[in-house]
Amino acid sequence: MADDALLYQIECMTVTFLEALALGRLMGVSAAARACGIGPASDDGGRRKRARDELEEDTQLDTSPEAAERRIRRTAAEWEAVSLAHQLLRTGRTCTIRDLYYCGAGKSFRGPEDANRALRSVCNALGMNRHRLGFHASVSATAPASGR
Repeated sequence: MADDALLYQIECMTVTFLEALALGRLMGVSAAARACGIGPASDDGGRRKRARDELEEDTQLDTSPEAAERRIRRTAAEWEAVSLAHQLLRTGRTCTIRDLYYCGAGKSFRGPEDANRALRSVCNALGMNRHRLGFHASVSATAPASGR
């Protein structure tokens, strides 16, 4: 069964991201969550206004090509994680963090650490752990195989 409230939050963030992109602004997951009033805080407390103010600073790309590329890669990786989390929640399935890496390998993630960093960023923005989004750790190589 899908968590409708969580799906709604993710969809709100995605719409906010697309609206900013239509205006020529690149918005990360954290900024989109703040703009939607999503996160660990229980009440708004002026968070939406701060999010709009931070958006002005946060969405401007750095002037150096290297810094701009890093920002774009990080943002793409975060939204790749959001996309897979949305898919997992809608279908009621789970996957490993390693699976997240392989879904975006080559285009969004340069390595497994990029996938893990993006997932942590999404979890922090939403104020929840990865298990609630449908992600679990890979089985350890030292763990005994099931059924033995």
